[in-house]
Amino acid sequence: MGFEGEFASYEPLRRLLDSEKVKALQKRFKIRKREEETKEFEESILRKDQVEESNLKPDLILAIDGSNIVAKAENGYPGAEFGYITVAAVLIDLKKVEELENHDFINPKEFRKTEKPSTIESVFPGCNVILDKGKSAKASLRRRLFEELEDNRIFQDGETLLETYEYLFDIKRTLFQGEHLP
Repeated sequence: MGFEGEFASYEPLRRLLDSEKVKALQKRFKIRKREEETKEFEESILRKDQVEESNLKPDLILAIDGSNIVAKAENGYPGAEFGYITVAAVLIDLKKVEELENHDFINPKEFRKTEKPSTIESVFPGCNVILDKGKSAKASLRRRLFEELEDNRIFQDGETLLETYEYLFDIKRTLFQGEHLP
């Protein structure tokens, strides 16, 4: 997040657009030819005041930050666009941080070992863009999201994002068994 009056450079966008992964995916996109109805996205967002507080003290913290940039599809259906996304994650080992806090001076090299950084960058089909032979823009976005979750590991020695999602969804399903899930 920038400071007041600070403007982002175009270097991250250039890096994203030059990515081989992004270029390969762009070749799979085609412009949608007919309109499709969509539901309001805001209805599905979980607000902070809806989350129950906990006294749990975690051993690890995962900090995630990212950005999204929308680009219009040239020579396409009016309103056709792609979404470029970059996500950075840092896993912080709080147990190691706590151990280091017991010293008068914290060695910066040792402190750096408490963090594991990772990044993901991708492009997603947006309005009026269909992936491969998809039936709709919505189905194309879902397909691309599934592929991204299936193909990415935030940390090389960890599970895929899809495995993480399935694990968390199984916990939710178990906790709310018999109740209507949103």
